[in-house]
Amino acid sequence: MLLLAPFSAWAAPADDAAPTDQTGSDSAAADEMGPWYFFNGSTNSHPRLHKADKLIDRQLNTPFRLIAPGFDDVKTFTDQANDFMIWSPFIGVGRKIGDHWDVFFQVGGSAGVVRTKSDDTSVLLLPFHADVTIKRSNLFIGPGVAWFPFGFPKNAPKMTWGERFHGTRPYLTATFSWNRMTYEGDVKAGLRPFGNFIQNKQEDTWHPFSSNLGAGVDVPLTKRTTLSLNGQWSFMYDYGEDFAGPNIGIFVKRAFGGPKKR
Repeated sequence: MLLLAPFSAWAAPADDAAPTDQTGSDSAAADEMGPWYFFNGSTNSHPRLHKADKLIDRQLNTPFRLIAPGFDDVKTFTDQANDFMIWSPFIGVGRKIGDHWDVFFQVGGSAGVVRTKSDDTSVLLLPFHADVTIKRSNLFIGPGVAWFPFGFPKNAPKMTWGERFHGTRPYLTATFSWNRMTYEGDVKAGLRPFGNFIQNKQEDTWHPFSSNLGAGVDVPLTKRTTLSLNGQWSFMYDYGEDFAGPNIGIFVKRAFGGPKKR
């Protein structure tokens, strides 16, 4: 809870505040926007991929270097993750419950390719050509919940950046998802001018469940629009050695409806 301490001063009511008409209270403002909202954004994933990288190193990198000592490692999705290149767009719908709780349902996914092409001198002094293509995809779908200990962000029609900063609120979040993950590898290698003497294709599909735990902040932008930033850790119920890891999320919430007629 120490992470939430800097926000407590903003969320606390002012001392000796003058009596006001409570029809303009925070809860009324939230009601004007309606409890339902749509959101879309993207998450940057950093899966550990320990088992997959060891397998590639054992089956490809080591044998290829025995044939051509100058061969560099096969590019993998670990390289892409280290370069912050694995992004998974998602969309969803959510609803505020009371003054502190938020439930939502989301679906998202992505696909990617890494390819390694190289020509190195073999121990037989002939060119050793390697062409390795690795494809992957992921789909996730499931519910989630968020808790705002100091209430929801303070949205207004026109806001300065100072008002947005002071209206920002932290939250803790948890999600549960069903995942579909696919892998496809295509390896071709051989000595020039001869053809490929190594040709192999592999593919696999997994359907693990996962839970994410994390924390973030909601930044009010306009009366209906909120920017959300968070960091999470993905816990996989199966294949965690490869697919578990940290995630960074950024998305925009758009409240449904408008001011109620009085």
